[in-house]
Order: sequence, then C-alpha cells, then structure tokens
Amino acid sequence: MNANLMTAASLTSLDHERLKQKYIECFDIHTTNAATWLEVVTALMDRGCSRGMLLNWGVEAGYDRKYVSGVLSRILCSAGRRQRKKGAGRKSSPEVLALLAYARERYGENYLKALRAAWRTGKKQLPPEDVPAARKAGLALLWPHNKKPRLLWVHNN
Repeated sequence: MNANLMTAASLTSLDHERLKQKYIECFDIHTTNAATWLEVVTALMDRGCSRGMLLNWGVEAGYDRKYVSGVLSRILCSAGRRQRKKGAGRKSSPEVLALLAYARERYGENYLKALRAAWRTGKKQLPPEDVPAARKAGLALLWPHNKKPRLLWVHNN
C-alpha cells in the first residue's frame, strides 16, 4: 500500500471490509503511513466501529494487545477522540490540598521549590531501611578487590 496514493476522499468511498483490511495493513508499514492510518481509523469510527472492535481486529490479526491499544490511543488522541477526560485519575486528598494552599500562601511563586526541599529533607530524616542478610552478602562482594581502587564485578544469573 502506498501511503501517498491514499486520500480522505478515496477512503470514504471504500466499503467497510476494505477499510478493515487497510487498517490491518497499516500495522505492517506503520512508519510510513501515519496519516493514512489516522484517516482509516477515523473513517471506520465514523461508520460506527468502536474502539474495542478496532482493538480486537488488531489482536485477531496477530498483534500484541498492548501494542494495538497503544497505537490506537495515540491515533485517537491525535484525532481529538481522547477516551478519558483530561485530568482523569486519583483525586488529591484534602490534606494535600491544604498543605499546597499553605505553601502557596506562605512562599508565593517558590512554593513548589519549598515543598520539594521539604520532601528531600524529610526523606533524609527517615531511618535507613534494613537490608536483608542475603543482599548484605552480595554487597560485601563489591568492596575493592585486593585493596586496589576498583570494584569486583559480580553478576548473579
């Protein structure tokens, strides 16, 4: 398939099965036809194909589910069809928001620097983690060998 010969007008005249075939072909030569891939996916979705259906087609064609999902996500985000709303994810706790508001009020524009410095200082004040005995033995092998200023390379398989 030559990406230069494919245009939006020619894609709209194709039937559903031919669009599906072009979509699957795009996985093989994806580095040279990003625009065509976007047009094919857009045309298929305009005809009622769901994101899940496109994902299943890619998986049925023998491609890894994570790969197909990632490619579809990038294509759809670039087309403005983001699945999740911006800012989707965990909500900040009221304690965190209160601390942020206090730091912003107290330190002005430098509030993030102050919070980062406080985090680093707090991290240093924590007691050291206990290292398991097996790991201590492995670390002991990394001391300078024969009192020369070099390390003995240890590789465990």
